[in-house]
Amino acid sequence: MRMKKIGLLGLYFEQNLGDPLMVECVEYMYKQIDPEIKFVHIDLFGRLGEDKLWRDKKSHLNDISCIPIRAGMHFSRKRSGVLFSYFEHLYYLQNINQKKRLKKYFENKIKGLDLLVVVGGALVKYRLIRDFHDPMNEAIEIAEKYHVPAYFHAVGVENGYNEKFCGCRIVKKYLNSPTVKMVTTRDDIETLKKYLRENEITKYWRVADTATWVDKIFNVQERDDTKIIGIGVITPQRFEQYEQGISAVYYEKWIKQIIKGLLKKKYTIAVFSNGHEEDQKFAEKLSEELHVVCEKRPQNYKELIAIIDNYKMVIASRLHALIIAYGLNKSIVGIDWNDKVLFFGEAIKEKNRVFKPKDKDAEEVLAIIDHYYNKGYEQEDRMRYKTSTIKAIEQSIALIN
Repeated sequence: MRMKKIGLLGLYFEQNLGDPLMVECVEYMYKQIDPEIKFVHIDLFGRLGEDKLWRDKKSHLNDISCIPIRAGMHFSRKRSGVLFSYFEHLYYLQNINQKKRLKKYFENKIKGLDLLVVVGGALVKYRLIRDFHDPMNEAIEIAEKYHVPAYFHAVGVENGYNEKFCGCRIVKKYLNSPTVKMVTTRDDIETLKKYLRENEITKYWRVADTATWVDKIFNVQERDDTKIIGIGVITPQRFEQYEQGISAVYYEKWIKQIIKGLLKKKYTIAVFSNGHEEDQKFAEKLSEELHVVCEKRPQNYKELIAIIDNYKMVIASRLHALIIAYGLNKSIVGIDWNDKVLFFGEAIKEKNRVFKPKDKDAEEVLAIIDHYYNKGYEQEDRMRYKTSTIKAIEQSIALIN
């Protein structure tokens, strides 16, 4: 019997450690079904390592005619995710050398595969922060060329659909490729339906994020010997970039009030990040100003899991901090900045644990933390939710001819 060859397409070299975590989790699940599967790792940006970005020194964008694009990217990076994504798209279209290099990279990786799996994470998006749609479209075109079936597994779907954005049209195009046979999402199923309305062949539904299985995948034993509350922070600028109705200054003041309130209630707390540099800087700032413990910046997802395992409860904005905590059966409270956290709360039937800063003042948040500090989950529902991702992966194996 011929060995199956599966390509795992994702973000391998991200500071936000939830993205590379997805690759190992998905690979683990497939190995449980068939230990003989051979895997090909494919970075969405064609990177070979953290210090080898997909934009190289040979780019013709160094000439003077492209100064406006570079200036636009620089100006919008921290001010507007919509604008930054637009300038990144222009960069991609103009950067012919890199487009050819990425196409060659995907050709070498995808040709000969039995199945291409997009491993999850917030990859179905078109307008905010990062241009994922152009390289994703490139990869799906190559898969289509070589008749490789594609499966999008537990992907995050950007909340919003507007075909006036060229990026939205690109996402719609690749999701309706005849080579895309299955799509599952961890969150926004209603928006996903809008993309897939032209493709009746594609199967799609909602499943759990694969990282809900971190306890089993990384052999982490449940513990009850800690009382620490971990506060996973995010850079305040995200609330402005994603137009959450509050300013960065408002969020910073708000989170400080919560931390001070927890200290006044005699809780033991620590602040941490998912590894993103700007998040870590904010955590260190809070630590210095409020005299609370700040965790060392995690360098890989195993370190992040170890940090979260040290807590009894996790209060966080980064989705995978919450998913990891949930996977370790720890109590969570989620602070939403782009709707992903709200979708997660709904999916696990715990909507009251998640909210946007504009909707709760500090005193209300402290009351929620008090309520859920010693409150667990309905374990039958939790296991049913977690198992949904395994069933989807099992079904994807049937796509292999």
